Amino acid sequence: RQRLSAALMRMTTVRLSRDMAEQGYSYAEMARMARNAELVRVRRGAYGPPHGPALDPRFAHRQLLEGTLGQSSAESVVSHQSAAVLHGLPIGNDRLDRVHLTRNRAGQGKVRRYVQVHGLALDDGYVVEVDGFRVTSLARTILDIACSLGPLEAVPVGDAALRAGLPLGEVAAQLDRAPSRH
Repeated sequence: RQRLSAALMRMTTVRLSRDMAEQGYSYAEMARMARNAELVRVRRGAYGPPHGPALDPRFAHRQLLEGTLGQSSAESVVSHQSAAVLHGLPIGNDRLDRVHLTRNRAGQGKVRRYVQVHGLALDDGYVVEVDGFRVTSLARTILDIACSLGPLEAVPVGDAALRAGLPLGEVAAQLDRAPSRH
């Protein structure tokens, strides 16, 4: 089951409406295809393949992530709960309704229906690639989770990262580099 889930996570095929329009589809055709369940609207301007009634919440979040990144600034880095999903960490399904992105700047965060943009410092060492996405490193993801969720949700995520091999010293180093974060 875990292998199947990991394979599904990499197989999303979210298509942006602008790309579909370039391929010759009209916006009316896209709307008709969505009404007829030939496509599923992931978010405004992004469509995925049809699926059964019980879509795995992590897979749905992955589709939302792909649709959101396709419409976001190139400087955006996947972070917080969204990074935890890509790193394979346990995040409650109730935390997967919004994509979390970080941009390397002070402040200027935004919360929208499908996305929360965080304005935080991001050094090059904080960013890694996971499945073709620019994502905060495992240690930075744990720091972000610890700062944004309560202990009952954050501690199990940190424990899972430590069990996956994250050295405790890396987490401490992240915390030392972020003295203003609580």
